[in-house]
Amino acid sequence: MKYLLVLTVIILGTISIYGANARCYIPSPLEASNNAQVVFVGKVISVTDPGLPAGGLQFKVFDLQRLVTTRFVVDHVYRGKKFKEIEVAARTGAEGYEFKVGRKYIVYAQKGGDNEQGLVVKECGRTRLVSDAKEDLKLLGGLSKPEKER
Repeated sequence: MKYLLVLTVIILGTISIYGANARCYIPSPLEASNNAQVVFVGKVISVTDPGLPAGGLQFKVFDLQRLVTTRFVVDHVYRGKKFKEIEVAARTGAEGYEFKVGRKYIVYAQKGGDNEQGLVVKECGRTRLVSDAKEDLKLLGGLSKPEKER
């Protein structure tokens, strides 16, 4: 009986670990581009997390999954109007994307939903470091030129 209980715990633990990853469909670069409002390559210059208390961590409870705003200096726009800087929002935690200041990304952003304003990076998308985006850059390089500057 003891072995059956241990085996059950191991199986359930394995299912929960792999089950969380199984729900995430990553679209192809073409699908992601077609569904995005804006696609660009840019370098992160700031990340603003309004959900954290000012002055660092304190004895306060805060939401682990919250919207964080990231500001980019844009190198190239593949979809949307041309711009020099842009802000996008992304969720923190397991369902979001965590940007790092100083790193360069290819970003696929859409209009926000009910509780989200502006452009957002959705979970399970193709947003990633430029160094990991060779397939994306190859496809996007063949797309039409960006619209004139805003």
